[in-house]
Amino acid sequence: ADAVRDGRVLTAMDEAGAMAVVGRDGAARLVSIDAAAHPELDDLDSARLAAALTGIGDHELTYQHGTDRAQAAVAADEADWAVLIRPVTVAAIEANAHTGDRMPPKSTFFFPKPRTGIVFRSLG
Repeated sequence: ADAVRDGRVLTAMDEAGAMAVVGRDGAARLVSIDAAAHPELDDLDSARLAAALTGIGDHELTYQHGTDRAQAAVAADEADWAVLIRPVTVAAIEANAHTGDRMPPKSTFFFPKPRTGIVFRSLG
């Protein structure tokens, strides 16, 4: 549980190239989906997670930003478990954009968020 709270789990995830499942005890267990066994999946944790979730039947999925919120949701019985995924790199976003493929929902999270008018309004 402490590894989730203090961020050590994120380092372990990066080193192992894995996601982490947080259970009721608050502890995280590293899990990975073999990329060689699933070449059709993008090299994104969100794509691999989406594929894995299609095989578990009916479920409700919510998104939390931050390990603390995900861990708290499980601890408060708001969720049965939480899956922590690694952030998508800018290089991965760029590579995906060049293919024209869509990324799975909630694949990216940027903070602070730019104001919509600034992003879409011409500044010239």
